Amino acid sequence: MVQRTYGKQGGDLQIMVNIFCKTLSDLPPEGVMRALEKWLGSSQEFPTPADIRAIVKPEPKYDYAVYNRLVSKTKSDPMSLSSEDWKYIKKYEQNAKKGL
Repeated sequence: MVQRTYGKQGGDLQIMVNIFCKTLSDLPPEGVMRALEKWLGSSQEFPTPADIRAIVKPEPKYDYAVYNRLVSKTKSDPMSLSSEDWKYIKKYEQNAKKGL
């Protein structure tokens, strides 16, 4: 819905550019440009900053088998898990709650 309202008023373009620049400033500019080109080449709607971010830095796919193995380790040998392992478990569970 918001996407269809971009550009309806004279000052909207500058506001939109400012929002995109601020919210995507942590991403490499060339990645943002490639993502915009990709999006605009395949969609009739204008992207949101979240759409562009998802193309530049896609969320990794979380695998149930990996998650299950790590959870098993939490019971048998929790000290053997790395901080990345714990992050994987947490992220998998967050995505599961969201239905992803």
